[in-house]
Amino acid sequence: MRFSYAKILGLLWFALVVFALFFGLGKPFFQIWDEGRILINTFEMAQSGQWMATTFEGKPEFWNTKPLLLHWLQWASAFLFGWNEWGLRLPSAASALGVVLLILGISKGILGSYRYGFAAGLVLMVLPGYVGFHASRTADYDALLSLGTTGAFLSLWLAAERDSRYLLLTWFFLTLAVLTKGIAGLLIAPGLACIALLRYRAIPWLQTRWFWLGFVFFVFVVLAYYLGRDSLQPGYLEAVWNNELGGRFAQTNEGHNHPWYYYLGVLVRHAGFGGGFLLLFGVALAVKAGSDRVRLAARDALIAALFLGVVLSSSQSKLDWYLVPMHPLLALAAGLGWADWLGDVRVLGYPKRIMVLVLALLFSATYSLEIMGRTNRPTSPEWRAKYACSEVLSQALRGQGEPPTAVLYTPYDAHVRIYVKLLQRKGHRIRLLKSSEVHHRDRVLCSEPEVRASLRQKFAVDSVVHPLGAVTYTILPPLNPLNFDENP
Repeated sequence: MRFSYAKILGLLWFALVVFALFFGLGKPFFQIWDEGRILINTFEMAQSGQWMATTFEGKPEFWNTKPLLLHWLQWASAFLFGWNEWGLRLPSAASALGVVLLILGISKGILGSYRYGFAAGLVLMVLPGYVGFHASRTADYDALLSLGTTGAFLSLWLAAERDSRYLLLTWFFLTLAVLTKGIAGLLIAPGLACIALLRYRAIPWLQTRWFWLGFVFFVFVVLAYYLGRDSLQPGYLEAVWNNELGGRFAQTNEGHNHPWYYYLGVLVRHAGFGGGFLLLFGVALAVKAGSDRVRLAARDALIAALFLGVVLSSSQSKLDWYLVPMHPLLALAAGLGWADWLGDVRVLGYPKRIMVLVLALLFSATYSLEIMGRTNRPTSPEWRAKYACSEVLSQALRGQGEPPTAVLYTPYDAHVRIYVKLLQRKGHRIRLLKSSEVHHRDRVLCSEPEVRASLRQKFAVDSVVHPLGAVTYTILPPLNPLNFDENP
């Protein structure tokens, strides 16, 4: 079998994308926001077999009111690949890969060349805000949400360029987005409506059966889910209203109040230096592209991203990861510009070859820094305080060392609690306790200085100090009730 130059480049591109998304996926500990709680919801769903409801510590989950598509995928992934960091994060990373492959396939179908999708995929892989925490590398909703919103945009692009039958696909991806993150899945809709108007397709599309068949499918599936879950967990719809509309959009929730321009700063941080360069110049090249279709496609992607940003900025509650679905749209616009400017890579002139080398070095440097940041342990005291216990429990989950029999962690503990549950599933005797519940012969893991001091004052202990600062105390039977261990 002979491989052409284009096929070799395509295989290298695919290997690079897979490496970017999956390398070190299972190494970082479960994150405190919001990965731990989401995974507890998934784990308890699997334990109970109640696939249409989520719980937290056995009680109906109304703090997190997101729909269940991600939880179903995590359950299936854990069944196939294990209840561990890698298996539970796989749906998020796979969703990001799906976004890249969708862009690749549709760029070939509409613009006649894979190079547009190749360029957009590489730009997307450089953005730390997308190939990072709370996006494609953690078990959160946002990467799967971006698959739905990006798929909806690309399907609308197909409908405008090819046939109105692709409106069915647009509604399918909007359904996927809503079943992932509720009302957030519809935030791209104003941008899609604007594109339809600018393309002079709005009225003709409203007169096709494909639009209404897709709309009926969307309404039926979404209503069936929400009404069905409310019948199983009475009060769910009220919680959705209070949390997703009244709670997060109409008022500040949990102190996440920021000015309207907040997301401009988030975008700068999410892009990084290399990503910012590729986005800025790529978009500029797309605006001045020689191909009318490339300019039109880039314009549509930027419109969808702009409307998404405006809607998010009008919300009272603002969080960094709400911006994740914007990244594929911006990467697509930039990728279109770079690919159009470079042209056929097999016949590049000398100046463009130099530019390709510079871009390759920029990509490598930016991504290498991102890899180092995500796989190396941070050293800040705040990070150690959050994840010192997680280090010990994660190693025990991998079979590296004996787990403690008790964990004391007094702040918000979902990221610790999920480890306890997964270790219990493997048959280990381990519990989350309060200081007053500790007994002799317990092996107690803790990291907070005040908790450690309290245990040393109350009990005679043997201690093992772990690398990030957590300590496992073995509670010894007192030889003399008045004789306590005074060792630090």
